[in-house]
Amino acid sequence: MTFDTLAFCRRLEDAGVPPTQAEAHAHAQADFVVVHLLSEVATKNDLRDLPTKDDLKGFATKDDLKGFATKDDLKGFPTRDDPKGFVTKEDLKGFPTKDDPKGFVTQEYLKECLKDFASKKDLELLGKTLTIRLGGMIALGIGALAMLNRL
Repeated sequence: MTFDTLAFCRRLEDAGVPPTQAEAHAHAQADFVVVHLLSEVATKNDLRDLPTKDDLKGFATKDDLKGFATKDDLKGFPTRDDPKGFVTKEDLKGFPTKDDPKGFVTQEYLKECLKDFASKKDLELLGKTLTIRLGGMIALGIGALAMLNRL
């Protein structure tokens, strides 16, 4: 873009501005336009490096990002600055490994520990016995209430 100082100067003179004053105004105006306005305007060279529509087709859109977690979704998760939520190597030292069978309970050990406990059949028999006894106690209670009621 060019600024025609001669045409600007002639217009000022036609409007009645003295020639020296019109020339000074034209040069001042040209300096302002070139230095301040045109230095801010983008040129073709400035626009060459910007992406085109075709370049932007592969970028994510708002709709693509809707499925991602937000800051609010992640508030409860520990961060790298909050190691309290993570297990350390030191914490795992006492745990048995897959190559260390001593750390696991075997069937033989479990049978040995539970041999003094009642079997499933014993528990069923106990349940039936308690039910019969409870039924008998309820019958006695009802009978006692009926006798009291007659008195």
